[in-house]
Amino acid sequence: MLVGHHKAGEVWNQYPKEAKHYDAWHNEWDIVGEMTDDAWDALAEGYPDPGPNDTRNAIPQTVSASMDCIASELSALYQAEPDIAAFTQVYDDNVTIFRERYGINSVQPSEQELVSSSSPYLTYPPDVIRKHFSLPLASTSAEDVPDFPVHAVSAFITLVLGKAPSTAVSGQVWDLDPRSSVYLGHPTSRHPSLRISVWDVDDTLRYAIHYTGGAPCWFDVLVDAVTALELYRRRSITSQRAALDFLSDRGITFRTVYDPHPHDVRPRSFMSPTDGCLGWRPPSFRPTEWDYHVYEARAYEILRSPRGRAAVLHGGIIWRLAIEILGGEPSNLANIGPSTDVFDHGQAIRPRHGPPYYDDALSPEEIDIVCGTYKIMESGHKDPVYYSWWPRPAQWNYSGMNVGYWTPFCESWFNTRLQAIRASNATPHGSKEWRNKITFYQGARKLRRAVEVVSEKFLKDVLRVPSA
Repeated sequence: MLVGHHKAGEVWNQYPKEAKHYDAWHNEWDIVGEMTDDAWDALAEGYPDPGPNDTRNAIPQTVSASMDCIASELSALYQAEPDIAAFTQVYDDNVTIFRERYGINSVQPSEQELVSSSSPYLTYPPDVIRKHFSLPLASTSAEDVPDFPVHAVSAFITLVLGKAPSTAVSGQVWDLDPRSSVYLGHPTSRHPSLRISVWDVDDTLRYAIHYTGGAPCWFDVLVDAVTALELYRRRSITSQRAALDFLSDRGITFRTVYDPHPHDVRPRSFMSPTDGCLGWRPPSFRPTEWDYHVYEARAYEILRSPRGRAAVLHGGIIWRLAIEILGGEPSNLANIGPSTDVFDHGQAIRPRHGPPYYDDALSPEEIDIVCGTYKIMESGHKDPVYYSWWPRPAQWNYSGMNVGYWTPFCESWFNTRLQAIRASNATPHGSKEWRNKITFYQGARKLRRAVEVVSEKFLKDVLRVPSA
């Protein structure tokens, strides 16, 4: 029976629930009669009839109570060697994060110095400081004493957000202030092997990192200004491979690009070989954990391809979902550089001058699938409404959890939601609902942007990084 678009919902509602069945293989809903042992459509599809109930034995038994990673089950489903190597999350202690990523000195000014300075600094309580950096809240105030320089971090936040001008106090707490004893612009603070250059690609400033003295690398690594300065501070990282391990283990966004020979460039289109999203659903759609398993299988189809490394480079929530579904170590994907898939399904990185560079990338359609996105046509809406199991990049970038790397707070939130989904206690959310649920603290987003601005200025005016 063929019906028009506007009549589809009316006809759908005329059928009882027992007649509505979701076909996960074709990703569509079917209207069927009563199911019997003889209701087998294999002959119509050109397949031999296996006989009544034989299909039950043909389904792979993929659920294993001893494996807590979905990667093993999905690998078995696709008859691949299961990669069940557990990935251990890497988290630095608070002092290391403050010092290496933000340049906050361990020297702790007294509260009296902060108040009595010519421009008084604000003193933030520890729980507000933690929200600025997307750190887990301490259960007791005593936990904040040993590794939490409250006054120094308070002065840093006040200074970076422009709520107080630079004074002698800022020289005590921040290594980007010329009065600091560990001023990052001093020759003695120079990294022994890291060289940074600035790229203007796609109207965005990115910074290429090169380590001298090691084996030459056939591709360039691009990061943002904050990450470039963090690598500059981390003098223990002395090679490209070590830098890639560091970035991919922490969910930091970066690119690996290369400039191919013109003869190697062939016509290509940045299109997905898969359909966009997980398909259309009726407004009454109420997914369960089984719908989530179907989503994981669809996402695995994409991530098991060379484009899986693009998810690792993406950072943030896409990085975390790739680890959950693929398993293994993300650095194993990042270190190999752009894949042979790059011309067919990659992305051209276009500098202001010269030919484009190339890197693996996920298309918008593939990102929607990785995030578990459905299209639902709600009444009163001309366009479909997108609902997803996980926040899409637009919502994640707006979130207070997005501070440039994956934090313990992010991990706690992720695991809490994943457990709720597997217990059928959580459902997909729309864009606005996601924004409301993961905004958490707007101060974190403001601080991240402010740190990015001052880092770009320092790289340009003080370190005078050359253009590529």
